[in-house]
Amino acid sequence: MTVADLTMHPFQRFDLERNPFWQGVEFRNDDNSFFEEQTRHLETAFHRAVERNSLRTFIGEYTKVSAQMLGRATDRSVLFPLLGHSLVYLIHYFYFLRLRTRPFLCERNSVYSWMMDPDLIARAREAAAVMERENIETQDYNLNDDRALKAWLVKNIQPILQDYVGFTVGWPWAHIRYADATRHGKAWAFRYKQHPYGNFHFDQVCYSLPVIIYLDEVDEGCGPFTYVDGADKMPQNPVLRAYHQALYHDCKICCYEDAHLRGIGKLPSVFRGGDLIGSYTGPKPFESHRVVELTGSTGHTVLFEGFQLLHSGGHPKTGSRKALFVAFRFPRKKFGDFVARAVAMIWRRRVARALARISVAHD
Repeated sequence: MTVADLTMHPFQRFDLERNPFWQGVEFRNDDNSFFEEQTRHLETAFHRAVERNSLRTFIGEYTKVSAQMLGRATDRSVLFPLLGHSLVYLIHYFYFLRLRTRPFLCERNSVYSWMMDPDLIARAREAAAVMERENIETQDYNLNDDRALKAWLVKNIQPILQDYVGFTVGWPWAHIRYADATRHGKAWAFRYKQHPYGNFHFDQVCYSLPVIIYLDEVDEGCGPFTYVDGADKMPQNPVLRAYHQALYHDCKICCYEDAHLRGIGKLPSVFRGGDLIGSYTGPKPFESHRVVELTGSTGHTVLFEGFQLLHSGGHPKTGSRKALFVAFRFPRKKFGDFVARAVAMIWRRRVARALARISVAHD
């Protein structure tokens, strides 16, 4: 078995050894097959748990399998926290999948789009203009002081989200982002050093269902919201996704520094990845799919599923972009946070005891 056998998703099959941008990295492959088989077992157990609503059974299976993985690992310093964080992500996935009412946010296309009345975003545009003058890149925007815009969001967006996630969605909050090619371009240039798709990514949280409102006209050079059409309909392996999220977001092992590249190469194949997809896949899979640049005039508005839809944007090549980002609150997520934290603490204790028994047996 290989990682390619664990997922059919073209943007989750990270064959780093064949990626020309990873040449020179030494990969340790002695035990790949063991970790791949265990990951297949966990994937099967996770899907069964979602189908049967049996989270406790999955947690027990995950604890047993992860202890076996750690017992086999040559270096536990990365793998132990990675597996703990991965379990947290999987618990969040479990509750999200159990409650949602359909497989995709957007049943026909990959995004919802609207054209906002310019009067509704006049105050937000004024705030963005101040940010531009003072060179402020990100700033919260109080929707309670902009009642007409908040009312539009509650009327048009909130029902779509509630219908999808299967529970009550709370009030929205917002912030404005300002990006200028001349002022800020050096900060993101490293992401495009390998190829033009280097910033394509998945969002970290499965409840990421953002709204983007253009506060100025956005053309091809202004960093438009860009996505891989249909990527939200491609089923991922949830266990691989959890591994890669934990490595990237929680262990902070990315793909820019040589030390990080060497560290990733030493890990078993299933753990080599992250949410900044373009840096792991190279350009080839992007060239085989339709990449959509969502240019638009002032007021162009888009809603999408950031966790599933591979996307990029916000980095102008020329000129600048100002946009309002809106997210809704999901009270049910707090319950998942509580459960995940509690389970992670129990997991650490149980796995530590299991590893201690393994050490005694080897002695």
